[in-house]
Amino acid sequence: MNLLKQKILLLLMCTAVMSSCEKKWDDHTAVTEPNFSSQLLDRINSNPDLSKFAEYLVQTNYDDTLGTGKAYTVWAPTNAALQALDPEVINTQAKLELFVANHISNLSFLTASAKNGMVRVKTLNKKSVSFTPTTVDGSVMTSKDLYLGNGVLHIISTAITPKPSAWQLVMSTNSLQKQELETITFTRYDPARAEVTGIDPLTGKPILKPGTGFYTQNRFLQRQFSDRPSAAESALRQSDISHEDSTFTYILLTDAAFTAEKAKLRKYFETSNADTTDSLTGFNVIKDLAFKGFLDKDNFPASVLSVGDSVRFHLDKNAVVETHQVSNGVVYVMSSINYDLGSGTYDKYTKIKPIIIEGESINNTVNTADQNLSMVKATNGTFEKRSRRNPDGSFYTFLYRVGHAQNINFSRYRPNEVHKVKYKVYWRVPKDFNIVPAAKASPLVAGSTIVFSQMRFAIGNPLVETPGFPYVMHGVLPVLDPATNAHQIDPISGKYLYKTDYDEKYLGEFTASRYYSRSIDPFQDELKRTLAIYQVGAASTTAPLNDMYLDYIKLVPVP
Repeated sequence: MNLLKQKILLLLMCTAVMSSCEKKWDDHTAVTEPNFSSQLLDRINSNPDLSKFAEYLVQTNYDDTLGTGKAYTVWAPTNAALQALDPEVINTQAKLELFVANHISNLSFLTASAKNGMVRVKTLNKKSVSFTPTTVDGSVMTSKDLYLGNGVLHIISTAITPKPSAWQLVMSTNSLQKQELETITFTRYDPARAEVTGIDPLTGKPILKPGTGFYTQNRFLQRQFSDRPSAAESALRQSDISHEDSTFTYILLTDAAFTAEKAKLRKYFETSNADTTDSLTGFNVIKDLAFKGFLDKDNFPASVLSVGDSVRFHLDKNAVVETHQVSNGVVYVMSSINYDLGSGTYDKYTKIKPIIIEGESINNTVNTADQNLSMVKATNGTFEKRSRRNPDGSFYTFLYRVGHAQNINFSRYRPNEVHKVKYKVYWRVPKDFNIVPAAKASPLVAGSTIVFSQMRFAIGNPLVETPGFPYVMHGVLPVLDPATNAHQIDPISGKYLYKTDYDEKYLGEFTASRYYSRSIDPFQDELKRTLAIYQVGAASTTAPLNDMYLDYIKLVPVP
């Protein structure tokens, strides 16, 4: 065989091989799965065991929904599964629509979607169902993962009855807790929500249909305690147990437990008005009973923080009277609850919260409610906020007031909430300026020691010394010789050495005469609703004797 024939033979062989490979690849990639050419509705209609569900799809017009080009997941109950369906659901159009929609979700969900054992899927009725590799909301899938042209079909052995949300379940009871929630449900009016019927030709303003624009709002679900909500108050809004996009564990107290909790907490919310006290107490019993996520009663954690206000609870499974699975989690009816009320030590996870008052949050305005005392303005001397580093490198900000030439100058603060309880009082007043004596230490002469600024803590009236809180001198410490414990002297300048005192100082105790809060009686003057707390300067008009500086004041409750 000559060279030309060899080349021709080799070319023919390669062509044959390539043709064969190409045919095998075409065979491999061809869409031979017949399911892809079948639609969800077609497959449901062709299955005699799903005929009743197919009938309900037509009755509720969800057959039209499944006929669109969008992708859906359907958990179709068999005819046998639908035999136990409540006749009221079948005979009530709205309930039937809610029921059918509970079996359909947007997008395609295969069992592989539940990679971590379970995934929450929102159905077309806005409820959420728990989808696992074998079940949906507890119903076993007898056939699963049938991937069709416009979605996925699973067949289930039990119908998925739409569950109420945690909020709907609680509001369906006759419990005292439900009655308490009803007392904080209000009807409000918003013209933006009203139906517009036309435009007034004279004013050009829209004409609103009478009776429209009203809506219902509940203080527990939509938390906002003041027109200036704190970060903590804003966080409380996360405890909306009617929200279907979140998973909650909620505690519904038995009437006896609810009554016992009100009796325990009442003394901390005492005001001059009995009805206000009762309302405040009831609300504070129920506001911390929601927890993020699903908590298994047989495996309650040793402690868990409530949503929003972050109160530390110690839940006891033996106190669980009833368990109700809901569309957004679980509700436990409990005969008692246990949480950390407070122990006299700083703990931000207690029911009665400690209070931190930052020095820079000064509330210096004219206060006619406090003996017509006019506050010192920034124009009097130096009035500023300063940022400094702590020894550990972190930053802090403090209020700095010097050269004001005011006798008994003071800074006023108004915490958002003060309970009727005993408080331990601490403050931190690091002084990092003017800590070098004016004169040498030896021989001892005037000016060779630091001139401390005297300051005191006061409640209600800065001109009257609050019992138990005399003037104190804080801010700096002498630098001591570690060997002799003697006050060190700078060998070059001959002056005593001082350093900034960064430690928190205990000042004393006081008991609030009643409950104070911006949230009570919003129509009342704020000055009457809140407790005035002061840092008071020395009885002197001379600097540096009357210098004032404050990082923070801390109030620790002792329930």
